[in-house]
Formats: sequence, structure tokens, C-alpha cells
Amino acid sequence: MLADPTLRYADIQACCSCLGFREGDTYKIDTDAEVSIRTLLRYLRNETAECDIRRELGQLRIVSSDLIPLLRCCSGNKILFELVIRLLMNLTQPAIVCFRQEIPKDRDLYSAYLQVDDLLKSYKKDFADEELFRVLCNVVGSLLDRSWEERSEEDRLLIERILILMRNVLHIAPDVVGEQRTDEDVSVHDQILWAMHLSGWDELLLFLANSDDEQMFAFHTLEIISLMLREQVSFTLSGNSIPVTEKAFLFFKRNYVCIHMILICTMDDKTSQDKL
Repeated sequence: MLADPTLRYADIQACCSCLGFREGDTYKIDTDAEVSIRTLLRYLRNETAECDIRRELGQLRIVSSDLIPLLRCCSGNKILFELVIRLLMNLTQPAIVCFRQEIPKDRDLYSAYLQVDDLLKSYKKDFADEELFRVLCNVVGSLLDRSWEERSEEDRLLIERILILMRNVLHIAPDVVGEQRTDEDVSVHDQILWAMHLSGWDELLLFLANSDDEQMFAFHTLEIISLMLREQVSFTLSGNSIPVTEKAFLFFKRNYVCIHMILICTMDDKTSQDKL
């Protein structure tokens, strides 16, 4: 690790340049992409209290320009795919987590906190991508198709990390000022939900919620569904509000039912333990 800040930032920029490049509509993966991502992960593990590394990566727009395009095209390379997921999972974690679970009172730290929060809001727009969610859905679906005997610990970790990444993205607060939309406009959050629906994630989440064999992921699933509905109210979900499109209503209603199914399963487990 480089101690000098100038050299460190130069090295970070070099790592970002070695991830790949666009050639028309195709993203070409660089041969040094894997090494570069490992280096960036090491830098993030040793960043300062002001989150200097993630702020630098945010200014370089690494998520939209490199990581998401990488994720779309590297699913065949398991090692690289896992590294990209780990890096995205780190970069999208809530700002308050980056600052030790509290909003900083120090002026400089608070300024850094606001910068990280603004970067997260910009990342959320980048994730409104149907193709990206389809890739993630296909990867998780293929891993879930394996029996527990065939599924390795690395497979379980990859599923969990993808679910955490989705949780992180959905957790990002809406950018009310930046979106500048009217009440009739579709929010970024709704765009992400629609991308998830088109890519098949609603079916996958329902499977995770109902499967006895996948209870390990139940609370990740509950978090995701809860965050999916964060901008909804029960009046809307019941269908008694101003009319919405039939597809959107069914999408929200099915996931609303899913929450209750998970809670019922949890209560049943607790009841069984009490009886024992």
C-alpha cells in the first residue's frame, strides 16, 4: 500500500483504467482486471475515517463506467464475477455504516458523509438496468438449482453477497432534489423494481421465501422485499388508492404477501422452539 496520497490516488486511477474499455456497445475486459479489483478492495479495507478511497472511486465514476458493464459480461469468469460483486457490495453499503453507525458531528467528517451519501444516490440510478438484474438472477438461479450436496461454500457466499448487494441498492434513500420529478413520474426506486420484475427477480424472491431448503437466506429476502415496498403504503397495496397499472399493482401485491409468508414461517419456527 502506498503511503503518499498523491501516489495512492494515481495508483487507484491506474487500477480503474486497467479494468476494461468500451468498444462500441461491447465492454472489453482487460487482462489485469482481476488484479486491479483486488488492489481496489485492499485500498478500501485501509481507507481513512473520511472514506477517501470510496469518494475517489465515486469521482472516477467506476460503478457506471466499469463495474456494471463488467458484471454484465463476466458471469462466465467466476473469480472475476465474485470480485466485482464484492467491490460493488462494499461501495454500495450505507453511508452510516462507513462512518461507524453514526452521523459524524465533526464538520469535515460530516462533509465527507454527505459526499458518500450523494455518491450512493448516483449509484442507484446506475442500477436501474434490466440486463444487469437478469445476469444476477441467472447466476443466483443456477446456483439455487444445485442441491445442497453439490453447492459449495463459495456458492453460498456468492448468493448471499448478491442478495446483500441488492439490499444495499434498495436501501439507498431517494434523491428528491436530484430526481426533480412530479407525482406522476416514475422514481428511480420504481425503475429498479420494474427492472427486477422484468428480469425475473420477483419469482426468485418468492421461491427463496417459500423454500424450506433456503431458510438461510430468509432474512436477506425479507430485507429486500421490505425495502422494495419502502415507498408504498398499505392503502396503495390494497388497491383502494388512485388507479395504478395492473402489472405494477400485481407486482407489489405479490411481494406484500411474500412478507407475510416469511413472518409466518419465522413465527412458526419460534413457536416450535418454545414447545421444545
